[in-house]
Amino acid sequence: MRLILFLTCALWPLAAIADTVPPVLPALYEVVGVASDDQLNIRAEPNAGSDIIGALAFDRTAVQVIMFSTAGGCALVNHQERAGWVAARFLQRSAPVDGPLGFSARNLSCFGTEPFWSMQITDGRVALSTPEGIAQHPVTAVYGSGSEASPGANTVFFDWSADGVPVRSHILPGICGDGMSDLAFGLHYIDDAFGHRGCCSLS
Repeated sequence: MRLILFLTCALWPLAAIADTVPPVLPALYEVVGVASDDQLNIRAEPNAGSDIIGALAFDRTAVQVIMFSTAGGCALVNHQERAGWVAARFLQRSAPVDGPLGFSARNLSCFGTEPFWSMQITDGRVALSTPEGIAQHPVTAVYGSGSEASPGANTVFFDWSADGVPVRSHILPGICGDGMSDLAFGLHYIDDAFGHRGCCSLS
């Protein structure tokens, strides 16, 4: 028989979360403590009576947590085209990795609209995709990352060059929406050369 792995979030204090307090978010987590014949429900609101909008597999990894509920018992995650809430007691922080620009993630991507653009970022380059095509540009400097730049927040500034034009980009913490879906992201992107504004995601 399948179990519903979602209790009242307020019953779980922040100390129950397997993470630092306060956690640096967004960050990647994995599902733990769920039986192999069960799943972790995703609900529309951070309470047990809210509608179920999806589920995470018992062995799901690379779950991007955007924020925790005020009481600390629920975590906001993305599922398909919307964000929802899961029981934080069934999540464990993923092992840190040496990721792009100091973020503990294997991939860092940013994106925006009007016009549509997206960017895949590594320590050495950015791959900028626009309606005109995809271009690779070198990263020339990185200033601070993760908790070293701002305790409790993912904050980074980096310089790159686009065909000789110097660009300074800023990745800043804060809830961000893409304007096309009900997904939530925990990082903002801004640059001072092209006027790109958007959200960033870890994976």
